[in-house]
Amino acid sequence: MADDDVDLARRHRPAVERSRLPAVLTATEQHLVLYANPAFCGLSAVPLGELSGIPLARLFPQAAALAALLDRVIRDGVTDVAAAIAFASPGGRAFYGTAIAAPLLDEQARPRGLLVQILDTTEQAAARAQEAELERRRAQALSRITHDLRSPLTAAMFYAESLELARAEHDTKRLAGRIVRSLRRMDEMIRVLRDVQRLHAGHRLPLSLGACDLAAIAREVADDLSAFHDQRLVVQGEACVRGVWGEEELRRAIGILVSNALQHGAQGAPVAITVEAAAGLAVVAVHNEGPAIPPDDQERVFAPFFRAGASEAVPRGWGLGLAFLRGCAEAHGGSVRLESDAERGTTFALELPLDASPYQDPQDPG
Repeated sequence: MADDDVDLARRHRPAVERSRLPAVLTATEQHLVLYANPAFCGLSAVPLGELSGIPLARLFPQAAALAALLDRVIRDGVTDVAAAIAFASPGGRAFYGTAIAAPLLDEQARPRGLLVQILDTTEQAAARAQEAELERRRAQALSRITHDLRSPLTAAMFYAESLELARAEHDTKRLAGRIVRSLRRMDEMIRVLRDVQRLHAGHRLPLSLGACDLAAIAREVADDLSAFHDQRLVVQGEACVRGVWGEEELRRAIGILVSNALQHGAQGAPVAITVEAAAGLAVVAVHNEGPAIPPDDQERVFAPFFRAGASEAVPRGWGLGLAFLRGCAEAHGGSVRLESDAERGTTFALELPLDASPYQDPQDPG
């Protein structure tokens, strides 16, 4: 380094090395490190005593945006900022950062060096990426929801028009029944959207509590779905598990679990529904064989609009069912447990206290 660079370094060294700011260093016009603080050593993975004279391009060979920033500051003589730079040092870790660079001026006010601060913004970048991904999933879900709502609406309109025309060949009672079923399908879809929106706003699901039998609810759900899935469903465990719960909400929650197991499990393999009571809890577990849910997805599957394993070409629902499931469990004072691996398959277990009454909040507006 030139003598002027050494003088410049000595002048700013105490302030740099004492700095408690994240990753501060001084550098020459050629981007050679002069001095740095300990925080910068952590990012670069180079000991403090070995940094002097090392080109920043060697420390961060892929950070072209950093080099461009430093060139601008030397050229223009003004402080500048570059955000969302991808840093990756050969001996350190990869991270996203924001660099702030200011010129170091000599006695004639000419830029002769650089004061650089690097802020690790990896967490913020990850949060922005996560929000962008969530927004993409919302848009996809909205498209699917619009399509799904149109199907029963179109059917109801067709049957209603047939009634209006009073065609003799049509059975009025049969057409009315189809209209009612189509409207019920629409109502169920709208209820799902309303409930998930309520959960997203931080409220618990409101429950209509009453004495009911969890085992009987599970059997009814299995009976409803068995007509479409041959003999795949097996209900086992205790014949009667009574408690105080929201019967309709549990029916929907168990229906979500069983439908998911039938859809995502190994084709033709049985789906087991087990109902038990132990240690003051009632548990309904749904198990299916087949591909495991990847470990990284096992927490995210409960987020609204997330669909594990779904592709753009083969949509698999709205991605709201498991968000409702967790909300239903928490509204009862319970929880959902997930276990999934390639050898044992996948099990979702809904665990509930025997009486959900103490867990209701009369102040929650829902």
